[in-house]
Amino acid sequence: MQADVHPKCESFLDGSNPRALAIRSLAALDPNRDIYTLANVAELNLPKLRCDRPDLEIFVTDALLESLKAGTAEVSLTVPKEGDAPFIALSGFTGSLIIDFKDSDSAFVMGHCQNFSFKALMYANSFISIGRATSCNSCSATVADAVIVLGSDCMLSHGIILQPSDQHDIIDVDTGLVINQKRSIVIDRHVWIGKEAYIGAGVTIGKDSIVGARSVVAASVPEATIVAGNPAKAVKSGISWTRRFTRSASTER
Repeated sequence: MQADVHPKCESFLDGSNPRALAIRSLAALDPNRDIYTLANVAELNLPKLRCDRPDLEIFVTDALLESLKAGTAEVSLTVPKEGDAPFIALSGFTGSLIIDFKDSDSAFVMGHCQNFSFKALMYANSFISIGRATSCNSCSATVADAVIVLGSDCMLSHGIILQPSDQHDIIDVDTGLVINQKRSIVIDRHVWIGKEAYIGAGVTIGKDSIVGARSVVAASVPEATIVAGNPAKAVKSGISWTRRFTRSASTER
């Protein structure tokens, strides 16, 4: 996985708490490009930064403050009103970020992004990390006792759903064991996810890959692979992609 997010999520599943994972992710960001400082939300007094807890402190960058002051970004945070606060670190972007923290034992870290509109519902023991230079037209995530790692330079279309856990146990009636214990989604750098795709629990998507529109991804995707369908299956490998759109009938090498 790309180092500017977090190299792997196994440590989270093995017991690392969200705050420790968030601090590790922040430390991996390039300090020359993303300098985070702790700030009190109420003291910032920015109309585009809304929070229902006046004493909340979050890590911010100058790029985020500039975006909020210019009105090109909006942030809405709902957090528990008592006890410890979630760990939150945000950098600059253009768009809308809505995070509803149902428990303080959770963390959200975001590098400097492009156009980015994202909505998350976060329960206890949950962590989301967004890599640098990623864009997202609209995406929603429900995270309960789980982790989402979204790498750098990814491109997400409209209506994406990220569901890293089932939120309810499925029991094997013969053994009495819980059989749906997957708790993560890991999307490597430079991944393109098409409109209204659904990414399910336990999925890892390799770098340079493409997920087709309205695909349901229930199994991991190798790098440099296009998948599509319900359930999503590989349709081509050995590919990459670019944000550039070449308006020509010729194929560029």
